Amino acid sequence: MVEGIASNAMAVRIAPAAQLALFVAIFCLLSIVVGGMRAVPCREALIKRFERVFNIAAFAGIAAIMLIPVISIAQRFYMPSIGYAMCSELQGNPTMWFTDWVRDPTWCVRGKSLEWVNEQAREAFLRTAP
Repeated sequence: MVEGIASNAMAVRIAPAAQLALFVAIFCLLSIVVGGMRAVPCREALIKRFERVFNIAAFAGIAAIMLIPVISIAQRFYMPSIGYAMCSELQGNPTMWFTDWVRDPTWCVRGKSLEWVNEQAREAFLRTAP
């Protein structure tokens, strides 16, 4: 997502909730570890350390959840200012999980994929290249 925007990609898919995947993975792993430590006799000081990391991961995940609406609103203002147009016609849209953005609104064709848009952009570039 960020790499595509930074490289001026012709089509970008932004999934604001994708940032939660890391927090969910860490949260689940730490749940298993702390649960196992509680089930098996273990030093209380060691358990407290893992519980502290567990709590930090939980609060960081909650903060990430609260940022989802902020990211969604920010993209609606920022993306048009850098030359992208929202496209809700591509394959899999509209959905609440991601938003597609294209540089050229004529490439926003119902039922076509993001890869198709990138292929069209590549072909257009090759036609105009000397």
